[in-house]
Amino acid sequence: MAKNISRRRAPNDHRRALFVAEYLKDLNAVQAAIRAGYEPSTAERCAWQIMRYPDVKAAIEDAMADRLTRMKATADAAVADLFRRARYDPLDYADITCPADLAKLTPEQRVPIEGWSYDRAGNFILKLSSKTSNGETLLRHLGQLKDKVDLEHSGPGGGAIPTSLEIRFVRPPDGNGSSD
Repeated sequence: MAKNISRRRAPNDHRRALFVAEYLKDLNAVQAAIRAGYEPSTAERCAWQIMRYPDVKAAIEDAMADRLTRMKATADAAVADLFRRARYDPLDYADITCPADLAKLTPEQRVPIEGWSYDRAGNFILKLSSKTSNGETLLRHLGQLKDKVDLEHSGPGGGAIPTSLEIRFVRPPDGNGSSD
């Protein structure tokens, strides 16, 4: 049986179990099918079929849940991380002049650091995450910023908008179409 798959809900056949293990690497079903030994020419169709098997679905769900547990990943932790990336104080990084200085920072202060390099003059450059984009993402998550505005439309007196059209044909007074 392929490693990293819960034994209690593992797929019924070895190749499907191997497919699940391969799928968990990159969540690409077609590539997982190829790596599990299915023919590249039929991998797309095979992947679609394999992903529909209840035992495969269950094994993937279990493995993903186990992965989240091992990583201690929760929505709260992700939001807290996003908050730290949106609300850091740039002055905390003013005295950072070399990679060794990064050790002086607390783990929370290191969260917004995306990388570092040197410019052509040899100056140390610290790349911090964008406060704006992280703040927008956080506000969207909290429901404080919406991309779509819901507009309410109403008809006369706040009622429903009429959805039918009434057409009346009026016959001229003399009955023949002339108005003389």
